[in-house]
Amino acid sequence: MTNFKKNLVLALASVTTIMSVVAPFGARAADLPPSNATQGDWTVSTLARNTADWKIESYKLDKGLVAWTELNTAGTKRRLYAFDSVTTKLLAEMPSTEWSGDTSGFVEAVKGDYDVADGTVAWEMNDGHDREIYSWNGDAVTKVSDNSYDDRHPVVGQGRIAWTSQPSASGAYNLMVKDANGVKRLASWQVSNYAFSGKTLFWLNKNYGENWFRVFRNDGFYTTAVGQGDDRPMAKYFITDDKGSAAWEYSTKNWSYDKRIIYVSTLGAQAFQLLQRDV
Repeated sequence: MTNFKKNLVLALASVTTIMSVVAPFGARAADLPPSNATQGDWTVSTLARNTADWKIESYKLDKGLVAWTELNTAGTKRRLYAFDSVTTKLLAEMPSTEWSGDTSGFVEAVKGDYDVADGTVAWEMNDGHDREIYSWNGDAVTKVSDNSYDDRHPVVGQGRIAWTSQPSASGAYNLMVKDANGVKRLASWQVSNYAFSGKTLFWLNKNYGENWFRVFRNDGFYTTAVGQGDDRPMAKYFITDDKGSAAWEYSTKNWSYDKRIIYVSTLGAQAFQLLQRDV
């Protein structure tokens, strides 16, 4: 059996635990009798099912960790669960309107209200005053950010968590990261995309006073500009390998001589041109 199959089987291995853990929270998918099936060398076990009261809304999987959301049929409440190959935990419950989209000026192309990677789940949730970032590493729920303004769109990589925050009503916002060294600001206006490759964070940014975009990276210690970047706010701008490398496209947007260039940064080093297409 391949490692991928082993990881997937491990991630879907326990149903009895799920049922016993979530039963106190009321009738829902995992309270129903589980169904198990064998397909070749795959063993599939049910983590959750739709019920008359709760519907599975979304899920994300990374290695042996699964996280998913369920929405009640009235459309008023949402629950976030995580399964770490051993037990299931209810991480959060919130009004469904909390993840209703951007209403306060965030314009970066990174979307998503929770993320899963390398044993960590991160999500955004209102703390009674504004949206903050929370995380779970298999042990406890932690409040990652704690301020008086909105924090949105978390991404995770090898225990590091990055997100954007909006401390100013003018619309300027910051790219933040939390790791073993604490919480720090990596960049400010105008970040339009970001993604982890392993522990290395790549982002697309135009510094204050500049009229061009570049791709920057931070490995937990140093921040370096590694290549040209596009100014189009495209979703999933970076292609990453989870090992510290990333690829992206750059466009001149010059209609008299337009070109597309694919750049690759290997292990966070200065990017090289892989392919160019003239238009």
